[in-house]
Amino acid sequence: MLDILICHAPRDLSTAEAIAARLEACAEVRPWLEPCVLPDRAIPELWDRGMASAAIIALLSPASVRARVQREEWAGLLEHVEANGSPPVACVKLDDCAYPKMLERRRFFTWTGDGFETLRDLERWAIALHPPAAERLDLAPVPGFEGRDLEIDALFAALVDAPGQAALLNPEPASGKTALAQEFARLASRHFREVYWADCGTNHPERIHNDLREQAGTAAFLEHRVLVVLDNVTGEDQLLADSARASILVTSRLPALRSRYREFHLDSSAPPDAYPVAAESDAGRLLETLRACGPHAAAVSIAANAAGLFEENARSAAASLVEGGHAVRFDLAGKRIRLSYPQPADPSRQAALAETVADAIERWRLDGALAADALPEAATAIEWGFENHWPLAVRLSQCLFTYLRARNRDDEARRVMERLAGAAESRGDETARKEADWELSWMASGSAPPQRQQDSGQQLALDFGF
Repeated sequence: MLDILICHAPRDLSTAEAIAARLEACAEVRPWLEPCVLPDRAIPELWDRGMASAAIIALLSPASVRARVQREEWAGLLEHVEANGSPPVACVKLDDCAYPKMLERRRFFTWTGDGFETLRDLERWAIALHPPAAERLDLAPVPGFEGRDLEIDALFAALVDAPGQAALLNPEPASGKTALAQEFARLASRHFREVYWADCGTNHPERIHNDLREQAGTAAFLEHRVLVVLDNVTGEDQLLADSARASILVTSRLPALRSRYREFHLDSSAPPDAYPVAAESDAGRLLETLRACGPHAAAVSIAANAAGLFEENARSAAASLVEGGHAVRFDLAGKRIRLSYPQPADPSRQAALAETVADAIERWRLDGALAADALPEAATAIEWGFENHWPLAVRLSQCLFTYLRARNRDDEARRVMERLAGAAESRGDETARKEADWELSWMASGSAPPQRQQDSGQQLALDFGF
């Protein structure tokens, strides 16, 4: 947590306490108040008591400064502000009073009305004082988004003004739940240290938690002032534990969630009018591949590979789909894209996608970023393979198992191998079943499996060396 000094006159104590409470609850800040007892000279003479803290907030009012500016009194603070010195000093004007106008050049706030908007502005400034993450999720605006102002305002009240949990509910697909969540998270992102997004669907809770943990770099992400979006929740077991600091936003087709969630039951929004796309064009090929991906934001890199497109062509095709109303960019970097409305998948594209996912995860040691992009599509690709392409399903299950274990996601790896063992037994593939059972037995023992003699020339190798 960051320490911030709030320097104020005794008469302004209630305002200082309101600022302290907001920053402590919503900005992961440990505020401490410095009630300055020197009449009319609190700010210019005592602001520097916070030089050892992360920042200083000076409350300007007739009770904290003289009736006339005496520049020699303000010299130290003015020099610090002009040099943009550390720690940064923010000034909050509570009422008309005499202060050097140079203070208004940066980090200057005016307390208006009940101070509600000023508190939000101070909180957003304080959040920015925290060290930045290695790669912040910057969400893209949703094209043509409109008509949800009341819901956006309500979500700000529920999730920004205090830690909370909210759910956007509608049983119909393409009702605007994800679009509203994306637009809110984009608008509110600077009120949180980070935004984490998890695509739930049919994913097991362990998979969801592991995805969030990898985004955050820690399993303790709920202990920080972050926004977590759980998109397309299909069961209450996918929900996260209560948090004293994090805010959680859920989208779901479920009729209701646990009572602690503030529920917003949305009216369905009509699907957008989309321009026709030529099937054999780059945009048409990318669109067909996106239809085979899950109902989440898919990685353009994986969809492009499955569609046989080069990177530059894929970027242009993605832009055409967004402009034509078929898709929405998920992040500003353009790495992920999602369909604007449900569309049936072509089986031939499902096969190409499954092959692409298997290739990407099999080569995870050579290109870890591409393997990570492929991970969200792996479970669906495996299930498709069990029904339509058994050798591919076995191969993908094996390399996914190895990849997950290398990332310390053993619980997911075990489920992959258990699923393969069950499918192999049903199919009568003794080789695949025995190999899966072998790996599961060593996982249960907590040891690494030793090298062993191959049972036949067809034995499946689970460790890939590159």
